[in-house]
Amino acid sequence: LWRSWKSVRGELRKASIRDVSGFLEYDIAPDVWINRLLRQIADGNYEPSTPRRFTLAKSKGFSRRMTLPAIPDLVLYRAIVDYL
Repeated sequence: LWRSWKSVRGELRKASIRDVSGFLEYDIAPDVWINRLLRQIADGNYEPSTPRRFTLAKSKGFSRRMTLPAIPDLVLYRAIVDYL
């Protein structure tokens, strides 16, 4: 999960929406939330969080509805994909 977090963290810099305060808790103490995620998975209590949705403007007055999953969900998904 740690390696996956580093990959996701690098990709977040390219995100069209940047919420520094929203990602700060994950950046300061990744061991805390990674261990919590592992406990939830081991206990069978893990459920993905509701993704954050926002509108992104495009050219010619059009817009696009974007979805940003929660950071732990992204990291877990990345770890599973990398493993497979």
